[in-house]
Amino acid sequence: MGEVGITYRILPESTDIDLRVLGDKVKEAAEGIGKIQGMQEKPIAFGLTAILIRVIIEDKEGGPDEIEKALSEVAGVQSVEVLDMSRLL
Repeated sequence: MGEVGITYRILPESTDIDLRVLGDKVKEAAEGIGKIQGMQEKPIAFGLTAILIRVIIEDKEGGPDEIEKALSEVAGVQSVEVLDMSRLL
């Protein structure tokens, strides 16, 4: 079985949320399922900043859904969106 690299965009519930704290919580949720390859903040608009996180997981059925569910359950997360998904060689 191979691995899959997935980039998620995570939007916080508001501009008042401390992104460092939210990022730590997101990282903790993702580490239980896959390996984190990178994480960064990206300004969106009107003071809203998203967290982009790249996670490597096993290529198995339901894997992307499992991690997306874990990320969306983090307190302070409004939405989680897959930006990129690719199988790693």
